Parts: sequence; C-alpha cells; structure tokens
Amino acid sequence: MANGEVKRSETAPSYWLVLLSLISAAIGYITSITVAQILGADGFEHYAVAIASLAILSTIAEAGTGKFALKAWPEYITTGQLGLASGFVRFALTAVVVISLVILLVAATGESVEGNQFGDHAFGIAVCFLPGVALAGAGIDFVMASRRAIMGSFISRLFIPLLTFVTILFCAQLFSSFDSSWAAACFGMSSCIGASIAIVVFLRTSGQKLRSVTPAYQVRHWTWECTKYLSLAMLVTLTFRISLLVLEVLPVSEIEVSLFAAATETGCLILLLSKSTDKYYQPYISVMLMQQSWDEAVTMRRQRYKKIGIACLLFLGIVVFFGRRILGLYGEEFKDGYLALCFVAFGASTWTVFSLAPAYLKFVAKDQFVFLTNVFGAFAMATLTFTLGMHWGATGAAFAFCVVLCAVSLANLFVATKHFAGIRQTIE
Repeated sequence: MANGEVKRSETAPSYWLVLLSLISAAIGYITSITVAQILGADGFEHYAVAIASLAILSTIAEAGTGKFALKAWPEYITTGQLGLASGFVRFALTAVVVISLVILLVAATGESVEGNQFGDHAFGIAVCFLPGVALAGAGIDFVMASRRAIMGSFISRLFIPLLTFVTILFCAQLFSSFDSSWAAACFGMSSCIGASIAIVVFLRTSGQKLRSVTPAYQVRHWTWECTKYLSLAMLVTLTFRISLLVLEVLPVSEIEVSLFAAATETGCLILLLSKSTDKYYQPYISVMLMQQSWDEAVTMRRQRYKKIGIACLLFLGIVVFFGRRILGLYGEEFKDGYLALCFVAFGASTWTVFSLAPAYLKFVAKDQFVFLTNVFGAFAMATLTFTLGMHWGATGAAFAFCVVLCAVSLANLFVATKHFAGIRQTIE
C-alpha cells in the first residue's frame, strides 16, 4: 500500500458503520419514546436510572478486556503470536464472567439486607442480566478487534436495539403489569442474546487460527493493561452517566430528572457514530503505529474528520430547528427540556468529532494523561451537575455536561496532535 493512500477496502466499511449508527440511533430513540409513552414520566425516570446504573456496572464487569483487545489482538495476529492470542481470549472470558457474578452476588446481598424483593425494582432486574450485558460488550469489542467491524456494529447497533424495541412492544401488549422492571428485563435479555451471537461470530472468525496452538499466558501483563483500560473506560462511563445519577439524588422534581434523561437520550445519539467507527479505526491505528505508516494515518484522519464533521453538523441542525418537536414525542411536558437538549447535543458532538484522540494517546503510552483528563472530567461532571442542577435542574445539568465534554475533548486533541507531529518529524 502506497504512502498517503488508504485502500478502498479498508475505508469503505466506515460508510456502512455510519449507516448502521444512524439506523441504531433511530431505533434507540423510538424505543426511548415508546418506553416514556408507556410508563409516563415517573416510570421512564426509573428505567433510565436503572439502565445508566447497569452501564456503569457492566463497564466494571468487562474489566477492560474488550478495550485492550482492540490494541492487543491485531498485534498478536499480525506478529504471529497465536499462543498469546489464544491465551488472552480465555483470560478475558474468565475475567468477565467471574467479575460479573461477584457484582451480581453483592447486589443481591444488598437487596436482601434492605429487605426488598430482588425482582420488584428496575435496578434489581437490570443487574440480573449483568453477565450477559458485560459479555456482549466484551464480545463485540473482540469481533471489532478481529476486523469484522460491520458484523460487530450490526450486533451492537442494529440487532440488540431492534430486539429490545420489539420485545418491549410485545411485553407491553401481552402483560398489563408492564412497568420499568419489565422494560429493564427486555433490555437485558436482548443483550444476552447479542452476547451469544458475538461470541459465536468471533469464534468462527478467529477460532480456526487458535485451535491448533497451545495457549500462552501473560496474566500479570494482561491484568495490568486491562486494569488501565478499565480505569479509563470507567471514568468515561462515569463522565457520561453520573449526571443523571447526581440529579436523581438532588432535591429536584422527578420531572426534571425525566427531562434530563430525555435530553441525554436524544442529544447523545450522535455518540453512536463515534462508538462504532472508532472501533473500526483503532485496530488500523495500532498497525499503522507499528509499521510507522504516517501518511496513511494522516489520510485516514482527514477522511474521518470530513465524514464525522458533516454528520455532527447535520445532527446539530436537526436538534436546533426541530428539538422541541422531537422532545414532544415523549410527551408534552418534555418540551421544556429543549435548552437542555441543545447543550447536551453540542457537547456530545464535540466529543464525537475528536473521540479518536484519547484512543491514539493510549496506544502511544500516554495513558497517564488520558487518565488524568478523565478523572478531571468525571469529578468536574459530578461537581458541576450538583451545583448547577441544584439551581437550574435539567438545564443546569445539561450545561455542565456540555462544558465538561468540550474541555476534555479539546485537551485530548491538543496533546494527541502535538505528539503525532513530534514523532512524525523525528522519524522522518
């Protein structure tokens, strides 16, 4: 492959990833609206908080294995270290299952101590599906790491959201007692099925390469690396999810929590674009750094900025001109969250455009800087949400969300750009 040129076969799938992200955004949004219409503002609040809590716990349960696989797996396969590849798969599967079960046991014990029936609450039901949700996240990352980007995105961005939507509709029609716990169960069950499919796809894609080799293990090294990726993933998850949880415990009305939940559901739809395309680009970044293919990296970065930037501008235009009407689909009372939606959308779009910068920094051993920026982000998000949310409810929390995401994104971009320019100049 000539310098400065990225093969069409390598860039074409990114268009499909964008399309899948848009379809997923539509399905996810329709699902959110449907749940709000069925459950009302109070029920939607319980559902949103349960799913946000499950996202945080599943990030812990994934143990950073999938995120580290996006870097390690391409290296193992490219350099022919199949024994380590085989051993890492076993290590990752064991870690995810064990940690998930431990968290589930702790949650069940906590419910018992409080004297509550475990199945009576949306959060309790959601946690029951934690192993499946964690396996889905890690399994899809492994599929992405094996350069099956379209298949991985199909499972995570289309199959799981669509199955969740269909299951919610079916259960809502079938059971008159349908509530937030049922909705959480539909989400969890769909994730479990998605996890099974992801594991089967990965084993069929990469299993043949590993069956004839003896697994080799670097448990200490993997544990350390996965812990670093887990810490970073946890901080990012907290940055995006902690606002809703903080607002939930503040002395504000339940409608303010629901308004913010609806605003983040809508404004953060654009994040699906970065989540899916980044997992396509990250394995190639790993290989390009190893092969010092700087011109290819620059070309790919420009193409990504062009596609992602246009998509974000279109998204922001839709939010500004039609945001109030869109929120009205949740219910008339949700229209008051328009300003909060604008703040959230701008912050999420900024993060999306520059989302590849922290991944690059992690690949070039700048983990400490990424860690510090994310610590700042999580702490600042909680603090500002507490302060502004106390006085201005959903709008204050959304403004804090926007400010923190923009600050963290631009800091990562500045350091990544400076580092890349430095190593390129030094080597050339």
